[in-house]
Amino acid sequence: MNRAVSTSLCIMVLIAAQPAMAQVKSAVHPDPIVDTVSLPDTGVVPKDGDEDITGAITVPGVKKFADVAYGRDAMQTIDIYMPGNVRELMPMIIMVHGGGWFIGDKANSGVITNKGNHFVSKGFVFASVNYSMKPVDALKETDQVANAIAFLQKNATKYHANPRKIVVIGHSAGAHIVSLISANPTRVTSAGGARWAGTISLDSAAMNVPETMSKDHYKFYDAAFGTDPKYWVSASPIDQATRAALPFYIVCSSQRSDSCPPNVEFSNKLKRLSVPSTVTSQDLTHGEIDDFLGLPGAYTDGVDEFIAKSLANFK
Repeated sequence: MNRAVSTSLCIMVLIAAQPAMAQVKSAVHPDPIVDTVSLPDTGVVPKDGDEDITGAITVPGVKKFADVAYGRDAMQTIDIYMPGNVRELMPMIIMVHGGGWFIGDKANSGVITNKGNHFVSKGFVFASVNYSMKPVDALKETDQVANAIAFLQKNATKYHANPRKIVVIGHSAGAHIVSLISANPTRVTSAGGARWAGTISLDSAAMNVPETMSKDHYKFYDAAFGTDPKYWVSASPIDQATRAALPFYIVCSSQRSDSCPPNVEFSNKLKRLSVPSTVTSQDLTHGEIDDFLGLPGAYTDGVDEFIAKSLANFK
């Protein structure tokens, strides 16, 4: 596999943000997330030399339902992959891509290829969600994804999926979005949906938004979260967590200094609320945490174990 292809989206986001960090001291983010580059603060995402980032799920017999609309915006669509030879309702994985709240796509290779092939081959329906990012607004994007989850629950049986057997996964900005939704699932229930079995958050550093925004941070956070402290609290998973939160499996990169600490803090908050939560650190880059899930090994095994346990325990 060409790692440049599968991780290019995450790399583009962070390269674009690196020179534009508001008052960021180099010691604050000494992480090997991006190479040190010098780019003008234009807001334009640079090309990284490998633009072919479309992935594919190639399990024999898989059926793809492309661009299923869940809203009126052209970006509010879902690609749904269903295993062949269906005989009963199957569990469903709902995947939410990252991209700094301003770029990304449901068909990106790092989003679907390894995960989709792994889960479809295990008998899961795999749904990958797009959402509008214009204008950039973390809460509006969160509301869209909540509507997508409710839509998939209400329409699950059309795709031979069991609406009671759903696990939600998000990476990066998508991990923030699904964590915020899952910390207090009223966004989904108010849209006509219901609780689901569990949530997997892949390497978001935005679990405590007020703390993140009050310190040196990447400039794209300003676009996503603005300058209003009240908004920060509303968009902060740790501040919005309730006893109704879903069980969590949280993955953070040990190669980043800004990821594991807020994720551990969030997990501890969930545990104080008697919500099951596990944090695991992986010696992988930010992009690899997305891309490598589904490949054989302990990382994927841990996720599979959480999913199996969550589905078995969900009533």
